[in-house]
Amino acid sequence: MRKVNLTNKLIAEFEKGDTIYIRKLINNFTFFYFCEFVSCLRGVVKAKVISCEQQHREIDAGKELTAKLSRCFLWGKDENDEKWERCHWFTTKERSAK
Repeated sequence: MRKVNLTNKLIAEFEKGDTIYIRKLINNFTFFYFCEFVSCLRGVVKAKVISCEQQHREIDAGKELTAKLSRCFLWGKDENDEKWERCHWFTTKERSAK
């Protein structure tokens, strides 16, 4: 079950300790990582893995990942979502994911 971390912050306003989800493609398999934000420079996010949705990837906990901003999202329900929580993807540094 994903943790709700939806916020109105721009990626430039994120601080160490904020959380973010990262989607990574590894050997043609998609993995979703729940991470602690480290930095974002030139549209590339660096984060430290807290957990992975796929159980056999637990070995990645503590590892640092990098990903393009477009591969990062927050999870939650905003005022436009009627029933369920969902992914809110980042599109640019000047827009929040919400």
